[in-house]
Amino acid sequence: MYALTLLQFIGSSLLFIHDSDKVGVWLIDFGKTVPLPPGVTIDHQSVWEVGNHEDGYKIGIENLIELFQTLANTLRDKKGEKHKGNNNDQQPRQQSTKL
Repeated sequence: MYALTLLQFIGSSLLFIHDSDKVGVWLIDFGKTVPLPPGVTIDHQSVWEVGNHEDGYKIGIENLIELFQTLANTLRDKKGEKHKGNNNDQQPRQQSTKL
């Protein structure tokens, strides 16, 4: 088994599966993952430059984690605002009727 620092991930994917209770993410499609040349290692997060073999895999995953954390926090905040806004002092909205 290769250490991740000895592999370059090319064209791999993330598979997201969710339902109302759970979510899972799997790394898939490793058909083009290749071993690096002898003596070359990468960390999957350094900036790509011609010839350094960096693939940015870790950068991408960290960005997705940050995106989903921001989304979860935003939804949590909006849900809290919705509950704060439910007080009995507000006038009910009038419903429109279609003829």
